[in-house]
Amino acid sequence: MPANFSADDLPLQRIYKWERERPESIFLTQPHGGGKVRDWTWGQAVAEIRRIAAWLKAQDWEPGSRVAILSRNCAWWRWWRMARTCCSARALAATARARRRWRMT
Repeated sequence: MPANFSADDLPLQRIYKWERERPESIFLTQPHGGGKVRDWTWGQAVAEIRRIAAWLKAQDWEPGSRVAILSRNCAWWRWWRMARTCCSARALAATARARRRWRMT
């Protein structure tokens, strides 16, 4: 890994850090239409991500299986993507490579 990039910079590690340090802080606000919204705290979001990841693992799919999600750009779509990453070392490696290529300053 480059000197300016560590395992702690991986997206999941950042999420776990904020879950530990700010479990009650608002992470995301999901609009539901009609002016209604739902606030998600870091603690709630990571709990949902873990539930989705547990369900994915329980399906006992073969490594490399393709799984699709059809969804609007919403909180659950984000949770699904993060849960998928929790279940796949290959996805974690791809995320690390992408982050190095597209590092934001």
